[in-house]
Amino acid sequence: MKLRPAETEREWMNRTLHRFARRCLPLLMANASGWELLCPSAVTLTWKGDNAVDGVQIDPPTPYVKSHFGYGIVTFYIPFVFRTPPGVSLLLRGPANLPKDGLSPLEGLVETDWTPAPFAMNWKFTRATSTGFERDEPIAMLVPQQRGDLESYAVYTAPLSADPDVDNAVQRWSASRTHYLEKHLTHDSWQKDYIQGRDAPPGQPQRRRRLAAHTDAPTTGTHSPHTGAE
Repeated sequence: MKLRPAETEREWMNRTLHRFARRCLPLLMANASGWELLCPSAVTLTWKGDNAVDGVQIDPPTPYVKSHFGYGIVTFYIPFVFRTPPGVSLLLRGPANLPKDGLSPLEGLVETDWTPAPFAMNWKFTRATSTGFERDEPIAMLVPQQRGDLESYAVYTAPLSADPDVDNAVQRWSASRTHYLEKHLTHDSWQKDYIQGRDAPPGQPQRRRRLAAHTDAPTTGTHSPHTGAE
C-alpha cells in the first residue's frame, strides 16, 4: 500500500466552470493537509442494505479489504505500524474534499506514539448501492495531531466593538466586497483578497504545503522527526 503526501488536485474542482473551485485557497490547503494511503488495486463494493457481516460483496476478493463488522461497514487493513513523536497522535480520516457517492469515511484518532498495534480504515455505506475504489485512489488521510492542543483553547464570543482593529477591518472588507460584487456581478472575475493576503501579517498567507515524501528508514527502527511507518 503506497503512502504519499496528499495531493492538491481534485478532479471535481477542475471540472467547475472556469475551474472556479480552485480559487478557494482554504479548500486547496485542506486537500494537502496530510498523507494519503492509496488503494493497492481496483475493488468493487456492493451492499445489499442489511446488517449482516456478509451483506457487503467485495469483488475481487482481496486480503486487505473485508466486511468485518456488518452494518454496511467496509474495512481496509493497513500494512503499517505507525510511530509519531511523543504526545502526537494520528487522525485517520477520509481524503479531504474528495466525496465518494454511497460511502462515507469513518474517522479515528490513534495514539501512535506508543501503541504497537496496526489499525484499519473504515468506510460506511450510506445506502444499498455498488461503488468502489480504483487502483491508487486514496482510501485514507493521516494527519498528525498534538495531544492536548484542542483542549488548550478557550472559546467565547464578544462584540466586534470590543476589538476596534478587527471591527474596522471587517467594515472595510464588507464595503469592499459589496462594491466588488455590484461592479463585477456578470463578469468572470476574482477579488483575491484572501489568497493575496491583504490585511494579513507579514509572511502570510500560506499558499501551499510541501510535505515530506515517504521513504524507507536508513536503519530498522530509525525514524525522522516526522511521521514514521514500518
